[in-house]
Amino acid sequence: MDAPVPPRVREYAEQAVAYVRTAQGVTLEYDSDTLPVLDHYLRTVDHLGGTSPDQTATLQLVISTAGAYFGEVVRRRMGGRWELSTEDVEWRVVLPTGLNFAPMGFVA
Repeated sequence: MDAPVPPRVREYAEQAVAYVRTAQGVTLEYDSDTLPVLDHYLRTVDHLGGTSPDQTATLQLVISTAGAYFGEVVRRRMGGRWELSTEDVEWRVVLPTGLNFAPMGFVA
């Protein structure tokens, strides 16, 4: 049985689906075939290179939502669970093999 997806991660992943649907007209289906669509969306998001507080907040939101979606694709395909780091700083996906990674870090 899979561990439940933390509500915050689920919410972020669903936001990514909504953002891509609005911007690209494509609904992400939590499979690896949709990752190129997410990548294309990330390349088209405006104003992510600035340093104003609004741009920084937007960048963090994009990283969090896209990372949650990416992590969910991997978790659903390979199994595993979400864990919050001991410092409560970043979410990680822990695979059944024990290997783990930070999906938001890949997106950043």
